[in-house]
Amino acid sequence: MSSKQVKFLPVAGLKSGTSGTNVKKVSNNKGETKSEISKRLEKCKEENSTCLDLSNLVLRELPSSTLSLKIITEIFIYKNKLTTLPPEICKLQNLKSIGAAENNISCLPEEMMDLKKLEILDLRHNKLPEIPPVVFKLKSLKKLFLNFNKLSCVSSDIAHLTELRSLTLNENKISELPEEIGMLKNLDLLDLAKNNLSVLPMELCNCTNLSQIVCKYNRLECLPENIGNLTKLTRLNCCGNKLTHIPDSICKCTLINDLGINENKLTYIPPTFLLCMPLVQDFNISRNEFSNIPYSSSDCIKNVKTVNIEGNKIRVIPHGIFSNAKLLEKLNVSNNTLQGLPFDMGTWSSLVELNLSNNNLTVLRDDIAYLSELEQLNLSFNQLEALPPEIGALRKLRILDIESNQLRSLPIEIEYLAELEKLNLQNNMLTGMPRQIGFMEKVYDLNISENNLRTIPGEIGNMRSLQRLNINSNNLLNMIPVEITRCHLLNYLNIENCPLYEIPSEFVQGGPQKVLTYLTTISPYH
Repeated sequence: MSSKQVKFLPVAGLKSGTSGTNVKKVSNNKGETKSEISKRLEKCKEENSTCLDLSNLVLRELPSSTLSLKIITEIFIYKNKLTTLPPEICKLQNLKSIGAAENNISCLPEEMMDLKKLEILDLRHNKLPEIPPVVFKLKSLKKLFLNFNKLSCVSSDIAHLTELRSLTLNENKISELPEEIGMLKNLDLLDLAKNNLSVLPMELCNCTNLSQIVCKYNRLECLPENIGNLTKLTRLNCCGNKLTHIPDSICKCTLINDLGINENKLTYIPPTFLLCMPLVQDFNISRNEFSNIPYSSSDCIKNVKTVNIEGNKIRVIPHGIFSNAKLLEKLNVSNNTLQGLPFDMGTWSSLVELNLSNNNLTVLRDDIAYLSELEQLNLSFNQLEALPPEIGALRKLRILDIESNQLRSLPIEIEYLAELEKLNLQNNMLTGMPRQIGFMEKVYDLNISENNLRTIPGEIGNMRSLQRLNINSNNLLNMIPVEITRCHLLNYLNIENCPLYEIPSEFVQGGPQKVLTYLTTISPYH
């Protein structure tokens, strides 16, 4: 493509230049802009700098005096209003890096092919409808940034960029890659995120120096069957696609430590998948279509710290699957169809966070007592009718969420949850609360709304950290204990849809603050 011919912007009174990196945006006033341009060019000359920064100057054309700075190796022209670069830029023969992101560039001049030393070209956030043909003639190019443009294809001429190490094409509209991309033998990073790709060419796996592939949020239905050729791969992120399986050959990619395969349609991954990838610490297969947790032995997960299986169709957690997972800290099995928990759940002793919400659990095993490191436990949206007394053994628990179950009472052993800070009991069948809640002095957020509470024990006044209290929609609750006035940090109280017949109606109608005022007047603690 031929470039638009660009006139240079004359700069009056130029003596030398600037290359500052801490650049402030100048006003749109033309006089002030010219003055700032002059200062930067002058400073660059005076300091004999190899870096020129003309960013944030509302430039529509490059100043002509730029061409006199023959020694510069880097030029930064970010955040201007350039539509192209001038042909004369080819006179800056020492240029190694051009940073022209966040402009309005739609084409580049053919003369740029003379920049034989150019290694980095940053054209992010521009208006390129295609990769300018001259780019493929920049044989020394090592890093090419083209994300956030309007690209719909990649030319087969990409094969000429044999020195390329990093290629970012994310946030475009690319629907296909040429097989010639396999000629980029030195390529280390390829970012294709958020395009319209439905397939990756087999030839891509000839780029055996690739260590990072990001192809998330495309339309991929499969990965190349020969992906195992990429034995240097350390990062593979293909989440948010339409993958139904992962090729067996991926087990040869033993160096992967950053893996993203969530949000697909996966029903199969190789059974030895994790066993072959001992460096993976975050195993995330959430929002797929697995009916079983893929694993071959308990050794598969022994090095993993986080397991996320949320949003699948899993009914059973296999016995022994996490028995050797001594490093496992976070386990998310929410939004599945679990009917129960395995007999050996007590071996999950290293867990800090456990999310079992949105399943079909009717019983919480008393083995929960062995999860002594647990700090967060989410049991919401199940069918639990009771909590085991052993819940009191979780002395480090900070957050307990049991919303939307069928609890009719709480065990008195909750008094031992001395570190608890948030307790959510919304939408159960509780008719009362045990007096032992008064021992939970660190709770600052208590939600007991949408239950069948008739009374609240006065010991609630011992919850000195309480800041938020939801008791709304308890249709049988006629009184709030006056001891609530001892909770001096309380700043949010929801009493909506509570009759509170024992409190004068004018105070109830006046809202929570009026109710607290009334309780204060009748309180012996006032």
